[in-house]
Amino acid sequence: MNIFIGVKQLSLLRPRSCMPLISHVPATSLKSYFSTTSATFTSTHTSKQDSVQSEWETVSDDTFTKAQETMQHSGRSWKSKSNSSGSKKPFTGPNTMLRRVLHIRRVAHVNSGGKQRSISVLAVVGNQNGSAGYGMGRALDSGAAMRKALVLAEKNMIHFNRLDNRTIFADLEHTYHKTVLQLRTASPGYGLMVNRNIHEVCRCIGITDLSGKVRGSLNPMNVIKATFDALSTQKNPSEIAKIRGKKVVDIQLAYYGTKL
Repeated sequence: MNIFIGVKQLSLLRPRSCMPLISHVPATSLKSYFSTTSATFTSTHTSKQDSVQSEWETVSDDTFTKAQETMQHSGRSWKSKSNSSGSKKPFTGPNTMLRRVLHIRRVAHVNSGGKQRSISVLAVVGNQNGSAGYGMGRALDSGAAMRKALVLAEKNMIHFNRLDNRTIFADLEHTYHKTVLQLRTASPGYGLMVNRNIHEVCRCIGITDLSGKVRGSLNPMNVIKATFDALSTQKNPSEIAKIRGKKVVDIQLAYYGTKL
């Protein structure tokens, strides 16, 4: 009885062309077919397990020990020593060119022929050692626009002076159109507590300790231009000493409390 119920269920799942063939198969033939199929599946599965086990047994003890030594236990999971932090970001050291795409948007230029749509990309490039530049590229596709922006950013790179190679010399406030930018110095180890666009600019320049706020317009292009303008208006201790008619050593100790 169970065999005929299975035949009916199979006939519902099979195509219409195969339904007459299944319905007319004798019960004894179906029983022998199912028993043969199950035996074949069992033997195949057992042989696969044996092959996997034999491959595992061929691994030498030295190889297993070396693989075990390269792992370390951290919390509830096992992580490799080579990447214990779990980060997938590539290593970026000093004097390494860092390229960051900050903003991508669709734009349209209207002329007598109608609307000409394109893509605009804003990018920043820096060597993480005091030099950085920004550029904007436009093209019909995002790839070409990105390449143009990166090329312009590399051409527009300028150098910025840093205090102890980590922060700015003094607090800055700069206004660009409707964007008001305020940057403040920070102690060692403070980090970057600024707008995300300014954060990427500081990474490209090599500034590691800085705090600031952006008031008014948060347009990415205005924020980037205000940041570059503000950083370029910094005055070195030598410039301050020349204006005040004093020695550079006295200016360094009085203004910054350190010898640069």
